[in-house]
Order: sequence, then C-alpha cells, then structure tokens
Amino acid sequence: MGVLPLSHIGHKIDLLPVLQQLGGYSYVNLAPNEVFSIQEQKNVISLQWQDPCITFRCYKSVGVFLHSVFADHIFDEINIVVGQDRVKYAERIVYGLQNETFKELNYRTSNIKCNIIVPDTFRDHGFSGTTMREAAAIGDYECFRAHLGDMFTDEECRDYMGRVRGVVVS
Repeated sequence: MGVLPLSHIGHKIDLLPVLQQLGGYSYVNLAPNEVFSIQEQKNVISLQWQDPCITFRCYKSVGVFLHSVFADHIFDEINIVVGQDRVKYAERIVYGLQNETFKELNYRTSNIKCNIIVPDTFRDHGFSGTTMREAAAIGDYECFRAHLGDMFTDEECRDYMGRVRGVVVS
C-alpha cells in the first residue's frame, strides 16, 4: 500500500469495506520510508482502520511480502485490492504470479486465480496523499488533521504533520 510517508483516512474509506466484504485473510504491505518507522506506520493505520483481522507487514520487495503471505496460507485465489493509482502495480504482481517470475517464491503460482479490485475509482471523499502532503507543506493543520483522522490527539497530529512537512519542503 502506498503510504508515502503516512496513510490517510481515504485508504480506510476506500479499501477497508472491500476487504471486510471479501472476508478470509487480509494482508497489507506497508511501504518502508525514512520518515516513519514500520511500527509507527502500523500504529497509525491500525488506529485509522480499527480492524484486528488485518495483518500488516512491511517489505521492500513484493516477492518477499508474497512469500510471507504464502508461508501462512495456501491460496487458490487471491484478491489484490488497490487504489486507482496502483492498478499498474497490481497488474505487475498478477503477471509475476502467473508467469512465476518472483524468485522469492519457490513453488508454483501460475494456477492461482488473481483478481484486481479497484474500489476508489471516483474518490468521492476527497482524501488523497497529495492533498495531505500539500497541507503539511503549507502548514494547513485542519486539512492535514482531516486527512489523518480524528482518532489522533492534537500533539500526535502536529508531530506527524511536522515530520511530513520536513520531507516535502526539503
């Protein structure tokens, strides 16, 4: 999941209902970055999503992430749920599974049925990582806070905004 450098509440609005409706096992791979530790990212998104059934992991390589998922369970079918800005990424994952190009996977994956689900095509809610970063850059606390979510204290929100601002302004 692209959360550079931090998740916004739109991810919950777009992705969580679909994952809950699909049922089964849900894994989210968080992208590593220099601003927030893996634990901080997990804490933020766990507070935003408030769903204990989702397993969050963080690997730079999608092959290593898939290996960790397939080590837990054997799947006949997987659903890749992404925002509209990540469709090409999801297509590359499907290609890699169908053509068995992930060197980290030492078993057959070409027979796994892969579905790409894109729930946020229209983005009616107006939340985006771009807007969140822009708000941090210009010091628009209210906009940044709306994107982060009201489950965070003012102190946490100001800390996160300052750290995001430090990256986008530099």
